[in-house]
Amino acid sequence: MRPSPPPSTRAEVARVREHLAGALELLRSRDLSPLTAAQRTNRARMISILRDYRAVGRFPRNEDYPGQRVPYFRDGRGVLCAVGFLLAIAGRTDIVDHVAGTRNNAYVAELVDEPGLAEWLEENGLTVAEAARIQPAYGGEDRVSTGFGIASGVGIAISVVSGLVSAKLVGSAVDRRLPGAIALLAGVGTAYLGSTRVDRGGRTGTLGAVDVVVGGLAALSGIIGLAAKPAPRIEGRAVSLTVEPVVLAQGRPGGGVAVSIRF
Repeated sequence: MRPSPPPSTRAEVARVREHLAGALELLRSRDLSPLTAAQRTNRARMISILRDYRAVGRFPRNEDYPGQRVPYFRDGRGVLCAVGFLLAIAGRTDIVDHVAGTRNNAYVAELVDEPGLAEWLEENGLTVAEAARIQPAYGGEDRVSTGFGIASGVGIAISVVSGLVSAKLVGSAVDRRLPGAIALLAGVGTAYLGSTRVDRGGRTGTLGAVDVVVGGLAALSGIIGLAAKPAPRIEGRAVSLTVEPVVLAQGRPGGGVAVSIRF
């Protein structure tokens, strides 16, 4: 009995199947009147093959780009993407081998200059747009790369500390320009770092979103700190607080205290 795939693999298979279901729906909805009889026959065969390919659920794995979704014409196990599978079944393994060897992670829209591909699409009554819709992109392992994780951690730590220091000095007599500048620079850098990953989904995308939010708040705190003026100092004046017991007649202490403040 074949062991069940791990949950992450099952989720990826389900996602690609859903993608291909949408592609099949699009293919079935097209007006075929401009096509020749031969093109209609070939197209119907390709649709049938694609339906079986989807049902089997054996799709390429992204083992090279963690946290990203990229296309694979053929993965390291030799598993073909949907378009590559259709080409192979149609006998055009020459196109499959050339693409896999030279532009394995390219999108179909980038392969329009591939020798023989445009002609094959035409023979089978398919358009470049339809082939691009068929082609899925595959998600890598949902983990954060070491470099991005370290950079995010450092950026978040500096942003939080400098932002809090800048905010805490509001209304104080301390010059806030230095902590404000640090908070602004750290915040902008952290937010920019997060913006380059926020669209990748999974843990990487989540951490990217945290970077953007924390960095944005730190940058705002820094801007306020740079714009604020320190509170005026009172120079040469001392403030003293005296607390004394109340003394009654005959030198006996009374039941209270007297408080005096002098400037």
